[in-house]
Amino acid sequence: MGPMTYQGRVIAPEVIEQMRAEQPERAHRLDDAWARMVLENNRPWTEDAELRVGTEVVRAGIRQAAQAAFASCGTGCDDQPHLHAPDASGVRQGPA
Repeated sequence: MGPMTYQGRVIAPEVIEQMRAEQPERAHRLDDAWARMVLENNRPWTEDAELRVGTEVVRAGIRQAAQAAFASCGTGCDDQPHLHAPDASGVRQGPA
C-alpha cells in the first residue's frame, strides 16, 4: 500500500494537526487510533525525506492532470454537440 496523503502531502504528524484544524467536524474520525495507523503505514515516507518529496511531486502531477482533465471535460467533443447539449426537454442526448 502506498502512502496516505492529504492535499498531495504525505500524512505526517503536522499534516494530521492541519487536518484536525481545517476539519473540526471530522475530528472524531481523525482520532489517535487512526493517526497511529496512518503514521505506521506512512513511516517509510516520513523517515526518508527524499522518498516523501518524490512521492509528493508525483502525486501533485497526478492531481494537476486530473484537475485539468476535469476542468476541460466536454471540450474535446465540440464536433459532437449532441453529446453535451440537452434537448428541448432538458435531457442530454447521446448514445444509449
